Amino acid sequence: MALLGYQVVISLIMASVIQKIGKHYSFAKWMICNTGLVRYLYPTDSELRQLAGVPKEINKKKKDKRHHENGHISSSQVFHVPRNLNLELENAKVGILDVIHLRFFQDYQMLLDFALYSLIVYILTEIFSYFMPLKDEINLSMVWCLLVILFST
Repeated sequence: MALLGYQVVISLIMASVIQKIGKHYSFAKWMICNTGLVRYLYPTDSELRQLAGVPKEINKKKKDKRHHENGHISSSQVFHVPRNLNLELENAKVGILDVIHLRFFQDYQMLLDFALYSLIVYILTEIFSYFMPLKDEINLSMVWCLLVILFST
């Protein structure tokens, strides 16, 4: 009889996979970045000025430099954009640099990746338990599923 059962071996292998491969390959990153999700790029001030018909800024070099300190905005930099402006926004594919700063992205990534790993552990354990039924052991795949439920609440 083996010292470690197949459930413990599968769990240890999956823990090693999570530690080594989980940092580099993520199902959650793939779901967001490679499935055609797009974001819209906002227009620049020069594009808005051109579409709204606002004249360009005239730089006066003799102005006092202290007016440009501490976030002071001169009246020539402020302009109003009409609501009925026909504006077409460009779109770009969402990349990892766009979503990594989102508030709950790390939680989403951890939960989705761990759910995938626990699904793999569950399937492998059920395949092994079909051929070698459990005797007096606890089903460790159910512990993995319970952890997914606890992480999601």
